[in-house]
Amino acid sequence: MSYNQIIKKKMLGAINKGGKQIVLSAATETSHWTRPEVAAEAIKPTFEQAVQEYTGPLPNDTTEICARENDHTSKADSRDHISGVCFDSKGGGTTVHFPVKKTHQSYHTSQQASVQQSSSASPQWVWDANAKRYRYWNGREWIWQ
Repeated sequence: MSYNQIIKKKMLGAINKGGKQIVLSAATETSHWTRPEVAAEAIKPTFEQAVQEYTGPLPNDTTEICARENDHTSKADSRDHISGVCFDSKGGGTTVHFPVKKTHQSYHTSQQASVQQSSSASPQWVWDANAKRYRYWNGREWIWQ
């Protein structure tokens, strides 16, 4: 396989794209990492919008698109994007980058005091590439998963 193997995923819903119904999901465990279901659920609005707005072709017979990585940039693709795996009806997968509009910031430790999050709001989990795990700012400290 040319991508991190997806071991577990959380179903997020379905969309109609190009006259086809496509299931959306988010990986909660791959061959390289795990993330909490709450973090997988948190990417649903951004992922759904990115897939709907994607203008490139999807691989033939795509029946499901699984978000493997949250929005990020990479050496291979400098656009802010979500890496998704398009699965066909036989379970074969192809990685596709779905560009996203930047909607959040990653905060360095020196900027923690300026981060505000209402205690009644759902946590906004952010992938910390250096620590290789998810975190969110609760108003006083970073919470790690």
